Amino acid sequence: MTCRVLQGEIRGLERTRESMARELVSLSNQNTELEERLEEFPTLQARLQEVEGRYNALLQMYGEKVEEADELKMDLQDVKDMYKAQVTYPQCHVQGPGNGPSMTCTRPR
Repeated sequence: MTCRVLQGEIRGLERTRESMARELVSLSNQNTELEERLEEFPTLQARLQEVEGRYNALLQMYGEKVEEADELKMDLQDVKDMYKAQVTYPQCHVQGPGNGPSMTCTRPR
């Protein structure tokens, strides 16, 4: 009976060993993959810094263009207002020394 008990324990230990061997292979493969990724890290980090630099430059240029567009819109509105004032308000003319200086104003048609 002790022989059978020992053989059962041996079989159990062999199954445990096989399971652990499979796990060891899996972890070794995972470790290899992680080491490969780690080798790529400095290159990826340098590329990220380059992209961030370009992004910040583009963002700054975009901000400048938005500011320029806003200024142009304000200038255009000023020109529109001046044109509207010129067209809307009466035209006044000063007349010379005939009966003394006088001012006549007419509305444009």
